Amino acid sequence: MIMFRRNNILTKYISMASLQNVFRRNKGTPKKSKQHEVETIQDDQIHNPYTEIQLLADHSDIVRILLSIDSTRFASAGDDNTIIIWDVKLGRKLFTLSTHTLPITCACLLPPVYKYPDYYEDREERFLTGSSDKKICMWNANTGECMRISQHNSAIKVLSCLEELELFCSGGIELCLWNLEGQLLNTLKLSEEADISHILVITKDHLVVASGSTLEVCIITPAPDMHGGTTYQLERLKKLVPIHKENITCMILVGENFFGTASLDGSIKIWNRHKLTLSKELHPVKEYYKQGYPYSVQHMMFIKEKYLLAAIGCGFCLYDIVSGETIIEREKAHYSRILHLCLVYDSMFLATSSEDGTIRLWGAKPQAGLPQEHSTEKPANQSTLEKLLGTSTIHPASVDSKHHPKEGPSLHLLGECVAHSGAVRMVLDFRDEGMVSCGVADGLVILWKASR
Repeated sequence: MIMFRRNNILTKYISMASLQNVFRRNKGTPKKSKQHEVETIQDDQIHNPYTEIQLLADHSDIVRILLSIDSTRFASAGDDNTIIIWDVKLGRKLFTLSTHTLPITCACLLPPVYKYPDYYEDREERFLTGSSDKKICMWNANTGECMRISQHNSAIKVLSCLEELELFCSGGIELCLWNLEGQLLNTLKLSEEADISHILVITKDHLVVASGSTLEVCIITPAPDMHGGTTYQLERLKKLVPIHKENITCMILVGENFFGTASLDGSIKIWNRHKLTLSKELHPVKEYYKQGYPYSVQHMMFIKEKYLLAAIGCGFCLYDIVSGETIIEREKAHYSRILHLCLVYDSMFLATSSEDGTIRLWGAKPQAGLPQEHSTEKPANQSTLEKLLGTSTIHPASVDSKHHPKEGPSLHLLGECVAHSGAVRMVLDFRDEGMVSCGVADGLVILWKASR
């Protein structure tokens, strides 16, 4: 069932199947072109665990950001200049934060503050938000209080925390270094051609900063201040080569020794985070199409051990970063580009959210003959990837001596979550409490509840 709330009062229920049929009628039937290659799913969806949703319709404009605060709370923010903190269990709004005067562009969780070191439950959760209004706000998630405001020199595009040094960086026209008291320590101009779009902390004091298609490594060094204490400075270390052909879209840590970068051009580069050299390229694009960027990489996520998932155009790929082999490749998973990837429901499903307005759930092929309530049960001692793929043997598809292809692991379409009226920007997983999504066109935050 779907729950609508008005003033925290439950007012109307609609079945999920009914709502999906309404949205399908409104969207129409895709024209027969390349889109006909996209797999469809039956309306009964017996393997989809999400049976109820709650619409959280308190934003008045595009919601671009979902930030997980802890196991039961998250913050949403976007173009209406507000941040809302939610309780996932109850689907209830806790605080509305309204200090910013222009759209919020980025957010970053800070290390918690423990009032009593021996009692870890009593802690103060803090996070940062950056905006086009040139302000960085630090918030207390427990009280909704704005703890301090720092003034940036330009619209803020990205925030990143250096936990061990108790510092954070912001990016816009310049790279800025701050302490947690909101004091600006140092600035660095990296590019005249493009603003800073991504900042990735790769070691305690090293950052990789993306501006357009350029990657530059910066180091944070201690220096004495005028009061006899210690301050910190930013220094350029080196540019990474070879560069991407187009703007960088995402960066991610990959295990203890590597990090990955990806671009509109479709390339995924894996770099050694200690040597600062290129290790391998996972998605070489043989034919480079600039118009429309059909192979653009929108999102990447690392799966423990040695695997990388990437959203590429309308599909996704799973790579072994050690061997460089492609384990799974699905070129047409959605009708439009996939914007975000997330493992949900105790890693039994991969959720892909797309510009086509849907969230699709991918997982292991259900075993024939199992009743519905047991179709998603997995042994507790399996790894994350084994839960997702339903197998302990993970290798790419190959050819045997008789030249018959052996079947490699695959992900099957097991569910489709339809409630947003436009592009679904991202998804957060809250395990037993369900998953959360945010929409670009409708300004909705939706809580999808799972029945166990």
